[in-house]
Amino acid sequence: MLDLPPFIAFSAVIFVGLVFGSFATALIYRVPRNISWWSVSSRKQDAVRSACTHCGKNLKPIDLIPLFSWLFNVGKCRYCHAPISLTYPLAEFMNCMAVLGVYAVYGLSYEALFIMAVIPLLVALFFIDIETMRLPDQLVLISGIIGLFYVAFLLYSAPSIHEMKMVLSMKAAGFFVYGALIWGLGKITSFVLKKPSLGFGDVKFYLVAGLWLGIDFIPVYMILCGICGIVFGLFYTRIYKTKFFPFGPAIILSLYICFILQGAGFHFLGYN
Repeated sequence: MLDLPPFIAFSAVIFVGLVFGSFATALIYRVPRNISWWSVSSRKQDAVRSACTHCGKNLKPIDLIPLFSWLFNVGKCRYCHAPISLTYPLAEFMNCMAVLGVYAVYGLSYEALFIMAVIPLLVALFFIDIETMRLPDQLVLISGIIGLFYVAFLLYSAPSIHEMKMVLSMKAAGFFVYGALIWGLGKITSFVLKKPSLGFGDVKFYLVAGLWLGIDFIPVYMILCGICGIVFGLFYTRIYKTKFFPFGPAIILSLYICFILQGAGFHFLGYN
């Protein structure tokens, strides 16, 4: 546990939440368009410098203050006055609230830091799936890599060999069972409906969720996925006037809810 005065800790969490939210918006725009977000390139189309998507003007620091720059400029570019999508301030706000939720149940613990690190990736995946109906492999993979570091931390922190074995077995079982279960359900549903019902990107995300949560959370995670999927599907199909909807937002939101439940001390299948 990081020992900081409450006001400083709270302020730091808000700052991190907004900054990470700004990072999430960069992923939301760049990843679906195959624009680099992690390295400098001499090619203009691969540049990592933030710029207006309408006029191409490079943005200054005053234009990049998370959430507040959008509010101060009334949702428009300061240079060409073109409207800026509501997606970006919404993603920043969601990321900040999600990080605050983690802080509320975990405090400023090391576990909280790992979860806070993966939240901008989850936020980015949430909005990208709504826009493109796909979960980019690179973001799912990075989420899984952070999950591996999280598991390594839990193993390092385990007070005994028995606890280490328990953690390892629960996380490994979660990784394989979540993926196998949803893949099987997807196959059955596709056979019954005579059409594809689940993307393979969703299956990959289930593998990552299983790694993070472990096997003991599989009942509540599956139930939450079903509930969130129904609610989100109803809203999405009504708004976009379509019979199809992305399932990614539902499984991403369900993973976050399980993070909060774990932090609050809830466990299932008799494991604690």
